[in-house]
Amino acid sequence: MGYHTITMWSATIGDDRLINEDQLIANATRSVQPQQIVLGHANLPPITHCFDQLLGIIASRNLQPVTLAGVFS
Repeated sequence: MGYHTITMWSATIGDDRLINEDQLIANATRSVQPQQIVLGHANLPPITHCFDQLLGIIASRNLQPVTLAGVFS
């Protein structure tokens, strides 16, 4: 990927396995905080069903999602 710095995430929304939408939102509510690198996989159906709620959590906290490329640039 071209990154020259080892980067670890500090939180996760727990979607590395199949969880229901309520669990995913609860994980996101706990994990999405300022200055956190939150890991999300977005490869299982529940996240597509609650994407607007995830965006709402981010917006309500006045946060801006960025990619790792954006962090390192």
